[in-house]
Amino acid sequence: RDRTLAGVLSTARALWRSRWHEERSTAIHMVAALVRRLDHDDWNEFKTWLKSVRSADHCDGIAVEVLGSLVKRDRTWCRVLKHWTLSKSVWERRAAAMGVLLRARQMGDVDAAFYVCESLMEDRAPEVREGVAIVLSEALLSDSAATREFLDRWKDRGASAILEALSS
Repeated sequence: RDRTLAGVLSTARALWRSRWHEERSTAIHMVAALVRRLDHDDWNEFKTWLKSVRSADHCDGIAVEVLGSLVKRDRTWCRVLKHWTLSKSVWERRAAAMGVLLRARQMGDVDAAFYVCESLMEDRAPEVREGVAIVLSEALLSDSAATREFLDRWKDRGASAILEALSS
């Protein structure tokens, strides 16, 4: 393992343990800057970070910038994210949705977005609904027809909050 990465991760861990929002943000940005050097062995560490998330920006930073980069490289992580949609943790469920953002935005992989977001369409937590709306808005930009078809299936099934967010 790369010693410079180990040093950065050690510093990032120390910053993440801080009670200060800004220090925790710095930890995420440090890791995100080296995301190309992360691999599947690092996934569990950042999943652990999600357990102490207290804000949407930290959740999204971990989910998109760190874990999402791994998901972008290897679509099989979508199965793990799908499992997270069943979590009791609001932040883990939001991270499940946000984790596929880069695949939808940069690769046009709207099917990955639908696969994960489908389980969250009726979620009651506003934080989760917001994350789903963000990902599906990216899917709309990538493949409007497929996304509209996906959304049409949800019109009469209790996903009104997400559908309203996407129409505004």
